[in-house]
Amino acid sequence: MRTLLASPRGALVKDDRLLPFLLRGKTLVTVGDVTTKRCLELGLVPRTAIFDGKTRRSQWVELRAPNGVLKAFNPPGQICLDAAKVVKKAILTSTWVKVEGEEDLLAIPALLSSENGWALLYGQPKAGVVLVEINKYTKLHFLEIIKMFDGDVEEFLREFDYDPNQPLLGELDERLYDLLFPEL
Repeated sequence: MRTLLASPRGALVKDDRLLPFLLRGKTLVTVGDVTTKRCLELGLVPRTAIFDGKTRRSQWVELRAPNGVLKAFNPPGQICLDAAKVVKKAILTSTWVKVEGEEDLLAIPALLSSENGWALLYGQPKAGVVLVEINKYTKLHFLEIIKMFDGDVEEFLREFDYDPNQPLLGELDERLYDLLFPEL
């Protein structure tokens, strides 16, 4: 699982100065302190940012949220359902989330809560920033990843309006999905 999630799950952007052009007209969600700070420096204000006040486990500068901050606890290497619910609420209310613990995997509930056509950005250490265009297929891709997690996956799927007893894709969609995401 760690290996699967360590590789970029979207387009790796090595030169972040391209972001204003790539994100023109997009509603933006960011995950991570450095990614959020850099977006702000570039004049890109995320609708929702998910951060923990640290980078690479050391103290970082405090980010100033334009519309308030919700707080969540999320253990490292996990997605706590309560934290996922806070992220979902933040997406719906255009607020930011400060996480006690680790925010990295909260990119998944952020993506699932966002509308199609939005963009999600998260940092890829020592490589750049990953840009995920949010659409039906990227959501299905991350739902497939969620199914590999331990814990109450069914409750998580229900929280994000997916019936765990129903197939996620139709036959035609499966062929397209396999072309887009062959590694799963």
